[in-house]
Amino acid sequence: MLKYTIILVLLFASVSANAEEIEWIEHPIDTIYDCAWGVYTIDMDGDKDIDILSAAHEGHELTWWENDGNQVFIEHLIFNYYSVHEVHANDIDSDGDIDVIGVAYHLNEISWFENDGEMNFNRYILTQGYIGAHFARSIDIDNDGDQDIITCSKDGGNVTWWKNEGYPYFSRQDVDNNFTGCRQISIYDLDLDGDLDILGAAQFIDQLAWYENIENQAFQKRTIIGNYDAFWIEPNDFDFDGDIDVLACAAEDYDISWWENDGYMNFVRHIVDNYVDYPQSVNAADFDMDGDLDIVCAIRCSDEIVWWDNDDNIAYDRYEVRPNYYYAVTVLPYDIDCDGDIDLVGSASIGDRLSWWENCTNTTPVSDNEPPDNFDLESIYPNPFNSSVTIRYNLERPADVSISVYNMAGQMVESIVNGFFNAGRYQLIWNASEKSSGVYLSKIVINNKTYTEKITLLK
Repeated sequence: MLKYTIILVLLFASVSANAEEIEWIEHPIDTIYDCAWGVYTIDMDGDKDIDILSAAHEGHELTWWENDGNQVFIEHLIFNYYSVHEVHANDIDSDGDIDVIGVAYHLNEISWFENDGEMNFNRYILTQGYIGAHFARSIDIDNDGDQDIITCSKDGGNVTWWKNEGYPYFSRQDVDNNFTGCRQISIYDLDLDGDLDILGAAQFIDQLAWYENIENQAFQKRTIIGNYDAFWIEPNDFDFDGDIDVLACAAEDYDISWWENDGYMNFVRHIVDNYVDYPQSVNAADFDMDGDLDIVCAIRCSDEIVWWDNDDNIAYDRYEVRPNYYYAVTVLPYDIDCDGDIDLVGSASIGDRLSWWENCTNTTPVSDNEPPDNFDLESIYPNPFNSSVTIRYNLERPADVSISVYNMAGQMVESIVNGFFNAGRYQLIWNASEKSSGVYLSKIVINNKTYTEKITLLK
């Protein structure tokens, strides 16, 4: 099945006297994609541009959309998969190409699809009878060099990780069988102890929780908040203090909030907006390149994509990206056109619509990119780099220093250093040998003043 996208450009602008104007241009990918639901961004074919995967829940189609290099997307059917509604991709069998995971809700099933290297896909059923299968991600959770799969089921209340036992076999490892209403999970080293934890949002039991990886994937549940109609959860360092905070939304509570980690895994809630008519998915990225994390949400019952401009984590100003986006269910930030700013890709299920929005704002990063007074960045070299990059800087006076690296989806990929440093000259090396090629942002925070620099990893 092959279909070329017809480009129809729709313009929606957000203007504020207190925030830099963001101009979004909508590029429809498909306007008849039956009950569009899950989306995911990745370079599927290894040609250095960003492709898109999607799931058509009522059209029963698992699809990848090939980027021709100019953001014209060509449709390729992977599989006619009954009730598929979520999609993910990774090199699951470690053979150098990208495989795909499909989650079929009404079929109570999750499968992975092996890429033969020629973009032909062979299906392997991961699990059946997984009641209300809802979400899946692939990552090496046990750090043994292969890709495992982590899943959740809404109606069955399961949080599960599937250990990769060698192609094509996986063994089931139960994390929780009573997390009822779990719609979405994230995998991250939340406590920064060197292993991967699991975060989850359970709507039916009104919980945000994380599962601490105690040792060798023995997980201990920790509740962040109860009495919260949790729908989506995402980890990120919102206040740039070197620990990982949590962003979430509650559909029937009409709420978007983030929880500040005090450094000891105690979380303090900060409300972003508590009048959001059924928020479906929420994510964070620096859309206006002012050095803080903004927020974007697909809002189902008001049929819109909305973003909030972050004003020093104190106030959030709300702007529309796209009204009349009927039954908006998913929105993800990513630099789709690889021009250095964060775009969006999203889906509307009743509108049968897949789109991406180009961020067309000409922005200057963080205070005209001027470093703090007592900080001298000597070099970030080499840039572009192949596997490691060296950051050399000089402090004229003692200061609190945090240096982190973020991907272009606004997610922190590594905290390099965080602490108090005396005056002097310093050299740090970031080893990115296990990271994917692409553009990253190094964020340097000196006494609460932020400086950013783009770095490019080429392999």
